[in-house]
Amino acid sequence: MSRKKKTEETRPPAAEDISSIFGPEGRIFTVIASPEFRPGQKEMAERVREFFDSGGFSVIEAGTGVGKSLAYLVPAVLSGKKTIIATATKNLQDQLLDQDIPMLKSLTGADPSVALLKGRKNYLCLRKYRALSRQRSLFTESGELLSEFLAWGSLTKTGDRAELSTLPENLPFWEEFSAHPDACLGGRCPVFSECYLVRARTRAAQSDLVVTNHHLLLTDLSLRDQLSTGLLPEADFLILDEAHNLEEIASEILGVTFGQADLRRLMGQAQKIILEKPDTLWGSILSRVENAWKSFSSLFPAEDFRRRLAPGQSAEAVKAEGQILAEAIRALSSRVRSLKVKPVAEEDLPALSEQAERTAIALETIIWREDPGLIFWVERRAQFLNLHATPIEISSELQDKLYPLYPNILFTSATLSTPGRNQADFSYFRSQLGLPEEIEAHSFPSPFDFQTQALLYLPQSMPEPNQPSYQEALAQEMEKLVQASRGRAFLLFTSFANLNYVATFLEGEIPYPILIQGEAPKAELLRQFKEKGDAVLLATFSFWEGVDVPGESLSLVVIDRLPFDVPSEPIIESRIEKIRENGRDPFQSYQLPAAVLLLRQGVGRLIRRKTDRGVIALLDPRLRTKGYGKFFLRSLPPMPVVNDVGKVENFFAVP
Repeated sequence: MSRKKKTEETRPPAAEDISSIFGPEGRIFTVIASPEFRPGQKEMAERVREFFDSGGFSVIEAGTGVGKSLAYLVPAVLSGKKTIIATATKNLQDQLLDQDIPMLKSLTGADPSVALLKGRKNYLCLRKYRALSRQRSLFTESGELLSEFLAWGSLTKTGDRAELSTLPENLPFWEEFSAHPDACLGGRCPVFSECYLVRARTRAAQSDLVVTNHHLLLTDLSLRDQLSTGLLPEADFLILDEAHNLEEIASEILGVTFGQADLRRLMGQAQKIILEKPDTLWGSILSRVENAWKSFSSLFPAEDFRRRLAPGQSAEAVKAEGQILAEAIRALSSRVRSLKVKPVAEEDLPALSEQAERTAIALETIIWREDPGLIFWVERRAQFLNLHATPIEISSELQDKLYPLYPNILFTSATLSTPGRNQADFSYFRSQLGLPEEIEAHSFPSPFDFQTQALLYLPQSMPEPNQPSYQEALAQEMEKLVQASRGRAFLLFTSFANLNYVATFLEGEIPYPILIQGEAPKAELLRQFKEKGDAVLLATFSFWEGVDVPGESLSLVVIDRLPFDVPSEPIIESRIEKIRENGRDPFQSYQLPAAVLLLRQGVGRLIRRKTDRGVIALLDPRLRTKGYGKFFLRSLPPMPVVNDVGKVENFFAVP
């Protein structure tokens, strides 16, 4: 059956009127527990239906509680058009698949086919599993973990890593078994017809709705020049949820990276060939690569750092040593291609040769710095050295690669606008993504009553964040607030330095469980936080968004300082320079709106349901002392403002 015929059969004849679903007496009241009429949801659904009727681009901001997921899912199903939905976080992806999409049949009468498509590293490679599972001696340190993993591998129908929920996220051997692109043989694979990744893509091609993520969407764009077909299926419409993240993710994916981990993986695969077929020439080539790497990496400091690769004497040395390394890697690629006597792992050879060539090209792109549209920078973390080439402006990349491929796109999120004089201002979002000003944009505010549900605490006096006394004052304020809220708090930081200082200060000072980002996987920390009921979670930016903790477990959100990007960071520094060159003010047009949107995300962690109550505490005095502080405050939901911690205590004293 063709997809078109299937769509005609499943599209409900009586579902043309959005009011029949989202109106005051709509069908939504029959499928949602404790429902209430949400005018913003109905209006958004009407706008999305117009978008599906007319096509083109549309921008919709929907505050927490509007119910934006159903507001775009229902029109998507009613349209009968194949739609891809891309999210930035796994939490939203899970919500769509586990909660929202299952409601669609009851709401619309339609029963759309749905597929989840993840990045290839999330899937088990069946070829590698069958080969490596017979060589358990290679994984002697993994013991029981390996046994449980191998048992799963013999039973799984999807090969999806997420099924291994009882095993730690950082399985030491997962990469050896995953469908990593560097070892993928494509159509040459002897088990291609059984491949879990291929099956997932086939399901996606045959489904009405495809749920994926921004990373895979943008990786698809970056690889289309190399692949005969895309990673994602063709679609009539694309919905980009959590679209405020698109620029950052695109900067990461659409750039070029030469990483120490990539080089180690390449060398590891080559070492396997030597073990299977000893060869003195192999040893010579690998020694050449190893020595070239040592000389190249010695040009950079041993301590952790991030900095631009700028013109100068050091950059010339990087070019010289980097080219020697690139040529050594190419020699490895050539040797693989010229093998006459094939080793046991012969099917790996074409992929290994191609991987080596890509690695050499990436290194040369970065060290020669010939593309004026890229920022070239270096970072060292935990002894790993990585070089990057990142687009200065993502807008042109999206205009060239994404928009021609998907001419019908809905951009949506809870935070896309900054405060305008009379209405929400979307100019920053449009500018960053290269969207014309004439594209329609709508904002539907949160239906929650922040005047009664929330309180905003701004301390009367705090040192400036750059003063030596700031950290101590910060820790003292946080301790008072946590005592007042009886735990149940997110303490959100803009730096690990502040986080670590406060964590040390609070230890032994508060009677509540303390959870710290990094001590366990994010999902596990959230589970513990909800389970304990009175915990205090200290975290940086990974917990500022995409985290949903409704109810009393989260009653206080404290933010240490305004989340301005560090201007000396390589990407930020280069973009600031570019904006100045174009005659614009980088603070007003870039740094300020970016910080406003991130602050709105952090504040948005608190009130998630109509019954929630809590306090937002912003401990940056610049909200009062600087002119731009009013701009930040205007961006937040309207709620009472207090500067006396005693009023916070009174708020929590009321049941």
